[in-house]
Amino acid sequence: MPSLSQSLASYVLASRFESIPKEVRHEGARAFLNWVGCALGGSRTDLLDRALAVADRLSGPREATVLGRTERVDIAHAAFLNTLSSSLHAFDDTHLTSIAHPTGPVAAACLAIAEQQVVSGPQFLHALVLGLEIECRMGCVLMEPPAVCSVGRTMTGLVGGIGGAAALARLLPLTQEQLVWAMGIAATNGAGLREGVGSMIRDLPMAQAGRTGVEAALLAQAGFTAAISTLDGSRGFAHMLCTNPNFETATRGLGERYEFMTNAYKPYPAGIVIHPLIDVGLALAIENDLDPAGIDHVVIRVNPDTLAITGLLNPVDGLGAQVSAVHWTAAAMVRRRAGFEETNDAAARDPVISRVRANIRLEGDASIGRDGAAGTVYLTDGRSFTKAVDHCVGSAARPMTDLQLEDKFLLQARPLMSEAAARRIIDFCWRIDQAKDVGREMRGLFAL
Repeated sequence: MPSLSQSLASYVLASRFESIPKEVRHEGARAFLNWVGCALGGSRTDLLDRALAVADRLSGPREATVLGRTERVDIAHAAFLNTLSSSLHAFDDTHLTSIAHPTGPVAAACLAIAEQQVVSGPQFLHALVLGLEIECRMGCVLMEPPAVCSVGRTMTGLVGGIGGAAALARLLPLTQEQLVWAMGIAATNGAGLREGVGSMIRDLPMAQAGRTGVEAALLAQAGFTAAISTLDGSRGFAHMLCTNPNFETATRGLGERYEFMTNAYKPYPAGIVIHPLIDVGLALAIENDLDPAGIDHVVIRVNPDTLAITGLLNPVDGLGAQVSAVHWTAAAMVRRRAGFEETNDAAARDPVISRVRANIRLEGDASIGRDGAAGTVYLTDGRSFTKAVDHCVGSAARPMTDLQLEDKFLLQARPLMSEAAARRIIDFCWRIDQAKDVGREMRGLFAL
């Protein structure tokens, strides 16, 4: 029997762009558009400034673009930085089954190589779709029942590099044997802890995954080997990271059913498992015209994973507020909106938000999905109101429309460029499969 690495490698290299369904290609373009917008949104943050300063000192040949910046770095650092910037506002996509953020590491790796060599639009989109599919399926191996994997691990840091390496197998290209090695190398380098949530290292595993995909593919191309059983061996990737890995989900319907089609794009700059709480908070406040001063306490039932991932109760700054479910719920109820201004330092220290936040209690309920929540607000005058959300806005069940994704892009691009320039990039993303040279055309569009 072939190993899991061999089966996945065989699929990736046998795939033909013409066989990818039209709706799947379109979803790939949606993922790319969303990712580029998120990279622009995070490109001028203090945290990216710090990372870019270090990359500038360490960089090799300056062949690649940092989206939204004028600086150029080597391809490995570009993959790192572009993945990092796309995740800094927690506005990136999420695959709910695995809780991975798939597009960042794969798209950043593909763009880095596309700046080093000519890559056509069909080649780029094909590689992106395949990398996303492999990444999401490997996340399912670790997280889809009967698999049990601690949510204390950052899933993108574990599987993002594998997806990036799979994508680059189409662009470099790699042989099947080399792709088996590349996925093994990426799996060996995969890492990430959630203990850093609320600090600057929160998005480091994602950024490392972007660089890992590039390095793993190039190492394999140079003949750096890995065990063919790295993914599924008794001491390999899956068995060491979870209990009862679900290997069947990695290959079930491969090429017929696309797992990444269940990927979700966020309407709010927060973790996707926080979105249902934001929906509940907004609905309770707006539908009942609540006065924050009249709120006594709030009880919300959520999926237990929400507590494990976003259970920070007393954020002291924007980094903490961004990943705090109680903060976002309180901010939504007080301000009746959920945007960037609700997750900065000032919002974290807002006395009105802080008072409501201190009186919100979250209860884990395994019967509620990761994209659902049910809450009740109790007022000081004795009244109470209840709201339940089965599937939050932006989830796979209630996806953002193409127009909403464009509006999200424009919101993040506005501080950097004119609307006309932003719309040219949007149009390019929708027509990525028509590009002659993705790297060159992207450089032209981003000549800020």
